[in-house]
Amino acid sequence: NKNFKESFHVVFPTFRKRINDTRGSFAIRIKDILDLKINGNKFNETLKTIKLNGFININTKIDNINISKKILCSNSFKGIIINYKLTNNSIENKDIIINNKNNVIDIDENYFDKRYQVNIYLSDNKHLINNQFLNFTLKSHETKEFDIVILCKYIDETIDENTKIDILNRKKFL
Repeated sequence: NKNFKESFHVVFPTFRKRINDTRGSFAIRIKDILDLKINGNKFNETLKTIKLNGFININTKIDNINISKKILCSNSFKGIIINYKLTNNSIENKDIIINNKNNVIDIDENYFDKRYQVNIYLSDNKHLINNQFLNFTLKSHETKEFDIVILCKYIDETIDENTKIDILNRKKFL
């Protein structure tokens, strides 16, 4: 029926469950990253296309809004970037609320005696923002772009990477 549900099984090979256990990479499954509402209502995504070309490209549709997702592994930090483009194909403006549901997942394990965690950030296509919500009006035939970043880091580590540069570097590499 083309109803689209996504979950991510992310493996972080540099974070191991035990020292020198090369098969014991830390992995986590994350479901329901975003809660997206259009004019206050939640809709199911309808799958249009999936394409692999050095990125994972997923195109879906919700209530006359096309959603384009481009997924890639980061080269500058331990994580993945999900680049979203929302395009309003209707003649009406749409109020969009995006809720990042799982912004911090604490891990009960240590890596070389250091605690680590999985963080899920929203990004304004430049820098990570410590906000769980994006709220904006998507005008008729307008496109809005943002990123979701899933990364694993030490609890005391700070990360402020430019996701746009990561995406451009991946394109250059390909």
